[in-house]
Amino acid sequence: MEQKGLYGKYQIAHADGSPVNPERFRFVLNASTDKAAREALRYYAALIQEKNPTLADDLRKALDGCAFQDSLRQIENAGRLLRHVIKG
Repeated sequence: MEQKGLYGKYQIAHADGSPVNPERFRFVLNASTDKAAREALRYYAALIQEKNPTLADDLRKALDGCAFQDSLRQIENAGRLLRHVIKG
């Protein structure tokens, strides 16, 4: 897989559809499939715990769901591999 580095992959807007300030740096993480993204968000949650405990707790709950889904994907992949090996 080609490693592209940092590039403009997503268009980001506010939830109401209005544009964001293009001068501000934003970075999208895919916590559903990227373990490093989950670790980064867990660290962020720890950093904001005092200032915004509700957001920190919400992030942790969402990340727990992502980790569970990732575990299910790994089990499904292992099952597919095992079926392939058994079929020979």
